Amino acid sequence: SAIQQQIASMPHVFNTVPDSYFRIKADIEQKARREDFLETEDFDGICLKHGLQDPQERKNLLRFLHDLGSVLNFDDPADPYKLRDTKILNPEWVTSAVYRIINNPQLRKQREGELEFAQLSRILDDDRRYPPDKHQYILEIMRKFELCFEFPNSNGQRFLIPELLPVREPDLDWHESDLLRFEYHYDVLPGGLICRLIVRNAKYLGTPPVYWLTGAVFHIGQNRVLVRADLNRQRIVVQVADKPATRSSSMQVIHEDLEHIHSTIPSLSVKRKVPLPDEPKILVDYDHLLKLQELGIDRFLPEGANRQYELSQLLSGTRSTAENNPQTLYIRKLILKNIRCFGDLEIDFGTPAGFRPFTMLLGDNGAGKTTVLRALALAFCDDTGASSLVARLPGEILLSGTDEGSITLICAEARPNGQSWEIRTILKRKKLNTIDLTKFFPVDFPADRLFMCGYGALRRSFGDRSFQSYSIADSVRTLFDYSAFLQNPELVFRRIESAGYSLQELCKKLALLLQLEPSAVRISGSGISIDGPWGKFAPVGALGDGYQATLAWLADLFGWALFYDSRFFESPLSGVVLVDEIEKHLHPRWQRQIIKSLREQFPNIQFIVSSHSPICAGGISDLEEGEGLLYHFPSDLDKPISSIAPPAGWRYDQIITSSAFGLTSARDVTTEEIQTRLRELYEKHGDQVRKTEEFREIMELLESRSVTVAQDEEDRLNRLKLAKELAEVKQLLGRQAQ
Repeated sequence: SAIQQQIASMPHVFNTVPDSYFRIKADIEQKARREDFLETEDFDGICLKHGLQDPQERKNLLRFLHDLGSVLNFDDPADPYKLRDTKILNPEWVTSAVYRIINNPQLRKQREGELEFAQLSRILDDDRRYPPDKHQYILEIMRKFELCFEFPNSNGQRFLIPELLPVREPDLDWHESDLLRFEYHYDVLPGGLICRLIVRNAKYLGTPPVYWLTGAVFHIGQNRVLVRADLNRQRIVVQVADKPATRSSSMQVIHEDLEHIHSTIPSLSVKRKVPLPDEPKILVDYDHLLKLQELGIDRFLPEGANRQYELSQLLSGTRSTAENNPQTLYIRKLILKNIRCFGDLEIDFGTPAGFRPFTMLLGDNGAGKTTVLRALALAFCDDTGASSLVARLPGEILLSGTDEGSITLICAEARPNGQSWEIRTILKRKKLNTIDLTKFFPVDFPADRLFMCGYGALRRSFGDRSFQSYSIADSVRTLFDYSAFLQNPELVFRRIESAGYSLQELCKKLALLLQLEPSAVRISGSGISIDGPWGKFAPVGALGDGYQATLAWLADLFGWALFYDSRFFESPLSGVVLVDEIEKHLHPRWQRQIIKSLREQFPNIQFIVSSHSPICAGGISDLEEGEGLLYHFPSDLDKPISSIAPPAGWRYDQIITSSAFGLTSARDVTTEEIQTRLRELYEKHGDQVRKTEEFREIMELLESRSVTVAQDEEDRLNRLKLAKELAEVKQLLGRQAQ
């Protein structure tokens, strides 16, 4: 009954259509079988023949027949003049011409959709049915239906048909960080939607234009806008880069055009989604945000997120955290000359996308990993802070036998192609073996945009000292002085609470980093207590070293962030964090997760860490492509350091015997010594070694230590024996041939 009521309310549904209309329609369709064009006078004649005298009624009928698809006639003032001037058409004449053009193999394969006007005679291949004076009309039809556009300054001679563009996406100068994002999700993504968008926004294409079958890059105002269709996931992703102040207006241009295209597709199901600015994989329904706004809700917690968001930011087009915290700079490159064990060293910490979230330094003890971390910290400090840290260093800061060294640091804004600055620190040896340190900052250097914390290998202890302000020299002190204390966690949390921030989200973040349930950390009047395998909410002092050490440096990080800028807690922390021996006190299960956990909980922090753990090194593989890199520092200081790609899919025994760690075996030393002795015996006695008592004793030892080891060794000896026998056979055959 509801359907019946809806139908009854529709206009003209029950209006009687005169029989003359059907007779006129039949005559026109019959005439269209013989002729492709119908003059207006001929149409009027057919109407008069069937008694339709009123000119306005004849015009209404023509529009009705156009809507039915019986004829084509354009009289909309918005249509190009050439369409309005052309007579009544047979629709099949038009569709056949467009079909021939779009399916032309040369346009698709050789010209990638570029059409020269002069090619139409050859493509249409029928001057009688498609005379040259109608070619322009055909192109105007294609333009009206958003099938092609004219190249600028081509004087009507060159056109592009986006549906003939190559499928493969070109290499883009595009980076996934620091963007304004929006998504459209479809039950079924209509074919050709992106192609229509390209036509509608052809004036915004750059020079040279960047487009392919399912995407394009537009230059709208001072911003670049990437629109990309994901056919597998039935969605369109819109990303706006560059000038933050005008991103929303650039995004609006695409919104309006897509909404228009949607309106022309009947029964299209579309859901609009807003990616969270700092967690773009979490999507919020745009219409749901509008409803919350109507209810007067200012902040809300999206499903899957770790914090609340301002509704107004999400609705207006939230900017990335890098824009919300413009003060944070990141490290792009470090250059050392005559510092500690390095004569010359250059190491990159950036990527084309801006900054690399995770860099891990690997190498033997004494290879220089801690020196790099300390040099980074010294570069960020001012003159006074750096001098005080150098004074605390055990041993010399300058390379032995040299009297002058330098630390050059290039830091930059997080966004791609962001402004960069070079900081130079010159160290000179003076009388009495003292070091004179001089810093050189650029005139326009924004020193207040530096936030860094650093943690040495001994970072478990926290004391009662009450800091009152942020100082890089204080926030990195444990890298230089192992006796230095971290901030007291309970005091840090009380200060954060006093600043007006809820501790609930902070406790949840800590719990996840501690590999515990989200509700496992509690802060009450009696202090911090943690729920875990040991029992219900034990005090921090009763926890194991791993929990205490990790909680200590994380709380210290939060404390310095509060001193640096209390607004930091309105969005995820950003800045640089240095950690020496990140695996310290961590069980292998925890080592396996720590890299991924830190990346998830601190998406805008640049971590530069050292490690001796193949398990932590393997954790770099859990990051997205391009987010992590390993550097190996060789024991031979004359050899250069080398970058190593994340060992995705490798077992830990494979990592430890790779170039990342350089061990010859993943087995214990005693087993390796036994295997070495067995090889020596075999090389000395050949296959006869199997008959000796020592061989039997060695195999029994290997069997007792591990069946697999014995089997592997037996297999290896058999293969050696077979190789030797094959070599002997080859020698014999060679002699016989002679």
